[in-house]
Amino acid sequence: MKNKITLLMPILLFSVNLYAENPARSIAGYMPVAIYGNDDRAEFYQTDEISKKLASSTAALFRSKDLSDLGNGFHQIRPVTLKEKFNLNENEAFSDQPAVSFCSAALVGKDLILTSAHCLSQVPCEKIKIAFDYRIESAGRYPEFLKSQDIYSCKSVVSQKYDPNGADYAIIKTDRQVNRTPLPVNRKDDIKKNTKVFVIGYPSGLPVKIANNAKVREVKTEFFITDLDTFKGNSGSPVFNNETMKIEGVLSRGGTDYMYNSYVSETPEADPRNPNSPIYQPGTAHKVGQDEGRGEDVTKSFVFQALIPQSDFEKALNEAIKQGVRFEREKQNGIRPAVYTPSDWGQTQIQPAVYYPPVNTKPEVIEI
Repeated sequence: MKNKITLLMPILLFSVNLYAENPARSIAGYMPVAIYGNDDRAEFYQTDEISKKLASSTAALFRSKDLSDLGNGFHQIRPVTLKEKFNLNENEAFSDQPAVSFCSAALVGKDLILTSAHCLSQVPCEKIKIAFDYRIESAGRYPEFLKSQDIYSCKSVVSQKYDPNGADYAIIKTDRQVNRTPLPVNRKDDIKKNTKVFVIGYPSGLPVKIANNAKVREVKTEFFITDLDTFKGNSGSPVFNNETMKIEGVLSRGGTDYMYNSYVSETPEADPRNPNSPIYQPGTAHKVGQDEGRGEDVTKSFVFQALIPQSDFEKALNEAIKQGVRFEREKQNGIRPAVYTPSDWGQTQIQPAVYYPPVNTKPEVIEI
């Protein structure tokens, strides 16, 4: 039976070689960068409830050796901070946080993980651990341990494609089913310039960050270019459409993350192979204006969507879109949002929205 729900404002959905270690590259006179304009990376605990739900279905890829099984239901994360790993200034953002994972990923099936193909060239499948809930849940409390039940092994590679000038994606299978909500993907080749996007991932191996305030700059055949604030470690991150909440693509390529002054050269060096060498002074993140720099490459979801089963979450989104509903993550004043709660593998639920209209406003009634 259909329920009539009063919806005047958008409902919210409840329930993802960036940098292979290559030298910085310059294209058409532009130096690729890590931060465009302001640093828009936010912690898990700082973001909205929808982003938290999406983030809970993203994963960090670790080398097996960087997670130690304590035999008590927990794995210990190898203790190394961002500052220590990359020889950064003490005032650099997130410098005292752990920085251990090497790539990002997203759950797109009960046992299917989406990431970038070049991540598999860095670490073979049998040595990869896929960890969920690597995040900061309150200010100043950094993760030292992960629940063993939230850590999976890479069982096999279902499909992958690596083109340094085109698509870069991989679908891998986990050793067991993941008791979380697979994320929805856009199955159409319809991404357009200026589309607003956001990314959820693990920059520089840090606990999960959500980066907003970005848009599509240019659209190519197999990928598009954005001004997302991303770093090494963000490779494989799901990039979401800010209106539909669907994955528009997987983060594939970028460039310079950190710049270093050297005691042996007057020219700053970008991402040296050994930033902890005594010839380098502590580095800083490479920043330019929001509309400057080359941009970050994202492989289109259309390229790999046929490999991914349609989830209940995606079906619910499609139905809502058919009804003409707009989706926004931020709460509007006067609204308690409608909440879509996907069960683990069962049916979906919709909690009705409550809207407090201003005087003399007649709300629109739609059926969902």
